[in-house]
Amino acid sequence: MLDDSRKITLPAGSVTGLPTATTFAVLYSLTDENYIAVPLPAIDELQNSDNVFISWNATSNPDGTYTPPPTAPPGHEGGGDPNYNTP
Repeated sequence: MLDDSRKITLPAGSVTGLPTATTFAVLYSLTDENYIAVPLPAIDELQNSDNVFISWNATSNPDGTYTPPPTAPPGHEGGGDPNYNTP
């Protein structure tokens, strides 16, 4: 359910062709009816009410490993989102 109480059903889909070693915000565009992956910080895309936030994801490094996420700000468990503003 969206913030405006609309219920939506998201179709199956995938995002391909992403660069390695990058963290993304995965979103669904209500207007374009497709999924997009935008490298962080993705501020404009996250503020756009046309986009539905799905998740944070990362692509592997060229050697197949993953870079650990940054440490969460003090007082916040988990996450590690470097763009999260402490209230």
